[in-house]
Amino acid sequence: AVYWLLRLDLDGRHGLSFGCDEDWAIRAHPNGVESAKKQAFFDSMDWSLFGALADSSVGHSVERIEAMLCLTAFHDIMKVTELTPVVAAEHAPYHRCVAGDIINDHDLALAYVLEKYPDLLPSFSILPESSRELVLFTQAKMTFNHGWFVQAEGTPGAMLSPLKCVLGRAASEDLAFYFFHWCTDLSGAEGAPLAGAEKLVVKFPISVLVSFLWSIPHLQRLVDSSETEVVERYLEARFRLSLPHEELPTGRHALAQMRLVVMAQRGAQSVLDAFRAAPEVVQAILGEEMALTGIDGQTFLKSPYEGGPAFLVYYGPALLQRCKSLEEMSQALLALAAVYRAGRKLWRREGGHAGHTVTLQVSRLKALDMSNAVDGRA
Repeated sequence: AVYWLLRLDLDGRHGLSFGCDEDWAIRAHPNGVESAKKQAFFDSMDWSLFGALADSSVGHSVERIEAMLCLTAFHDIMKVTELTPVVAAEHAPYHRCVAGDIINDHDLALAYVLEKYPDLLPSFSILPESSRELVLFTQAKMTFNHGWFVQAEGTPGAMLSPLKCVLGRAASEDLAFYFFHWCTDLSGAEGAPLAGAEKLVVKFPISVLVSFLWSIPHLQRLVDSSETEVVERYLEARFRLSLPHEELPTGRHALAQMRLVVMAQRGAQSVLDAFRAAPEVVQAILGEEMALTGIDGQTFLKSPYEGGPAFLVYYGPALLQRCKSLEEMSQALLALAAVYRAGRKLWRREGGHAGHTVTLQVSRLKALDMSNAVDGRA
């Protein structure tokens, strides 16, 4: 996958999508039972997104390409339990592991070996220092949920603060390097090079992949921007992309409207119309609660509400995406407002809690008939 993604202007698109024949020549056309899906991916994929990621992550740098190839070769070796390291006394504590602990997290185990015993992996130890630091950066515990960000599901604090903390001296291209590795890792998750990157091409929804890739340049701004600034600029860009004929919302409910449009995806126009027609009390609840950042001292420019804790409504996007009519969408907004209101009864909004986010789980609600749920019959 690394090879193919660096040759998109040559035969990389065909190799990634269709694979190779028995003589390892890249196929010009798909074959096999998944041929239709492979051709659909090849025809509909926005290849410029892959190209932009490759350019910003490794470009034409031999050292960065070498680092990517080395990382690709050994990044999963600690899934072999016989290789799992034990924390030595002189290295304890190590990320909450004490002396004698077996590091069962394979990413953390690899990071330990790379940091403390780099000579055990010669391909890593011979890399230049800058490349070794780059590889180590990819092993940091970022606790980043890309789906939350893409769907505007969470608060800036919940989505981006952990990632912001591990960036340290990293540059924007280093974060791109991390995401490029994510793509190649997913591509090779099921090793069958003759068949192409089937996991990515056949089994991963192309709309989700495009959304992920499209969001990466916005995430790269996290290096020199605050979490809230990154989210607000991303929401504005997604709103314009989803509803190019609509003006950007203004006023203190603007942030909520942009989030709802991103959350609803194909129902973008429907959710915006439903919000505009909603009772003032519903607009007020959503307008305030969806604009809290979960970060002390940060507010959105368009909707500068303060205090906390903020709420992350888990499965909130799924609640909206299942709506098939304006009526259903209006009912979903009533339900969403009721969830926020109930959460606020449990967690009072105070200035001292501005840096916290509480998760409200609505997985059962999204499975109910909205009219029955709103009327209290479900």
